[in-house]
Amino acid sequence: MALNKAFLDKKEEVIDFCSMLDKEQAKRLWLKKLASYDSQYEFLDGNATLVGNGEKLRQNAKRMYVELGNDISKLYNTMVDDAYIDITASPNKISGMGFCTELFNIKFPYVFGNCTGSIHDVSVLTHEVGHAYQMYMSLNNQKLIGYSEMPNDVAEIPSKTMEHFTHDYAELFFGEDADKFCFQHLNQSLSELIGYCAINEYESWLYSNPDKTPEERARRYYEGMIELSPEIDFSEVEEYMVQGASLFRSIGIYMFPFYLISYALSAMSAMEFAKRMSENREETWKDYSKLCSAGGSLSYNELLEVANLHSPFEKSTIESSIGFVKDKVLKYIHTV
Repeated sequence: MALNKAFLDKKEEVIDFCSMLDKEQAKRLWLKKLASYDSQYEFLDGNATLVGNGEKLRQNAKRMYVELGNDISKLYNTMVDDAYIDITASPNKISGMGFCTELFNIKFPYVFGNCTGSIHDVSVLTHEVGHAYQMYMSLNNQKLIGYSEMPNDVAEIPSKTMEHFTHDYAELFFGEDADKFCFQHLNQSLSELIGYCAINEYESWLYSNPDKTPEERARRYYEGMIELSPEIDFSEVEEYMVQGASLFRSIGIYMFPFYLISYALSAMSAMEFAKRMSENREETWKDYSKLCSAGGSLSYNELLEVANLHSPFEKSTIESSIGFVKDKVLKYIHTV
């Protein structure tokens, strides 16, 4: 999928914004410049810390979903009470792994995760519950079972939107670290957005140049990383990166060619939903529910229309969605 000029122009603007955030992060950590291994540490006194274990997280989420909507509250309570959600930490599970799948015979979703106490536990849980809500609504509102799955470019809207909806309830999960979590999540949302764009550009180059050697492919990928993060020092690991250490970790390139750009499209629609949620909760939830119920029964543009979402290819949509998140990041950066 080719990216239009408005999308690419905004990518450059977001790179500049994220570079500013990297500089601010270095100042908070009392560093002259971030090294590649520093980037995960946002604050000198530690990143946001979960209050309680995976079970407490699962139970606290009940309170959140009661306030979000009666339909999702009933779904989530049933999933918890009847063991259709397993996020208990275990050394036998992959760390950070989470997924949601359909149980077609009973028209019900199942969520799996491994909550080990990191900040990502909340994002993984809410992300997968977003998928679960969409699956449940589609399975029970569409006559054809195939329509329970959404088109790729829309599939991540329900999940990424649910991540943003979590912000209003962050205190349930992080206590005094709620603002830290919101800041880190929003920061990550922007960096992921340009990362998805960069991978799409890399894949376009990759498939247009089939004669390139493995070394050339690895170096091109590394050069893309440098472009995205000019304020981060990769010199200590450059030797390994140009040999493919970073490229070989990008599983999406191998498993789902040209799929990750769908995350960028969905991410901007999720940001638009988040902006609307801050303005009118009731109407926004209705549109979110309509989108989830429609599943894969309509085309991409028709699904956006059902949810009253604007096309993420339009310059005004890109500016509005990303601008809303940038404004929130700037608000938090002065309080965390």
